[in-house]
Amino acid sequence: MEIKGFNFDRGIDRIIRSAQDQAIGRLPSEGRLPPSEIPSTERLDQLLHMSTLSDVLRDELMPPIADRSLLMPDTFQNTLTEFLSHYDDLKAKYAEHAKVFAEARAVLREERDLRELLDYFKNALLKG
Repeated sequence: MEIKGFNFDRGIDRIIRSAQDQAIGRLPSEGRLPPSEIPSTERLDQLLHMSTLSDVLRDELMPPIADRSLLMPDTFQNTLTEFLSHYDDLKAKYAEHAKVFAEARAVLREERDLRELLDYFKNALLKG
């Protein structure tokens, strides 16, 4: 059976064998390969692994933490309290950075207040 140049009289064995016979022979030049068979994984890898805006922002905003124990709630709370108690000494020692210290103190006080509020609500929920 033949329809406009296509021959459908071949069985699956003949199709598989002819494909294997062609593969055993020499490889075609890259210019003769159909576009779907041209290896382009390097460019695809480059496109898929490009850093997005969210990746760049995360890397810039997430500070590197040298001491991972600071992530523990009690250690963080103790460090925060210690910093706030030594704030005046540090501000006097580094007077040229007074504005930065003022902003840091405001942010850390807000953090402390929010944590206290969170603890208050947790306790209220537990008491029922």
